[in-house]
Amino acid sequence: MSHAITTEIKALLRTRTKSSAFESAKRLIAFKSKVASSKIINALRPELKDFHREALVYALTFRCDVEGIDPLVALLSDDKEVPRIRGQAAEGIAYSLESVRRSSTRWRRAVEAILQGLGDPAHEVRFWCVFAVATLKIRAAASALETLAASDEAISVLGWTVAEEAKDALHVLRTGSWPSPDASDRHEACRG
Repeated sequence: MSHAITTEIKALLRTRTKSSAFESAKRLIAFKSKVASSKIINALRPELKDFHREALVYALTFRCDVEGIDPLVALLSDDKEVPRIRGQAAEGIAYSLESVRRSSTRWRRAVEAILQGLGDPAHEVRFWCVFAVATLKIRAAASALETLAASDEAISVLGWTVAEEAKDALHVLRTGSWPSPDASDRHEACRG
């Protein structure tokens, strides 16, 4: 199994297009072995092309593995990192942190990075930090969400604005559930 994971990571790093890299990332997600997350984390080197790093972070995101939280927090917190990668890291934190005790240091560090990301200059980071707030039901972010819901018209890669995502997140904080089936589907990515 370990050899197959290494082979897939090498294949991902040889791809020439973003779409090919993401196809390899999807295969990495499918590996059930805990070794896969460690190998993905070890492969995430700064000298790689941005789309290779983004694909590796995508794989780590949807493995929903607690082991990935600390590297994802480091990526989200790094102002020099590419905004797409930082946004992907915020999404990954949202999925992986759900199984961590709220009283833990890991939880507190991750939430601190998410809250900081709500004010980030890059809309990709703000959008995915809003999503993380809703997914994790971080009530301390309500005031920041109100501000974003009132004024942030930047459009996400998914086609809706940061303001719309913030309104959905506020709904989650008030009611405990997403306001629509589409929004709910985003939340269910690592369950089942």
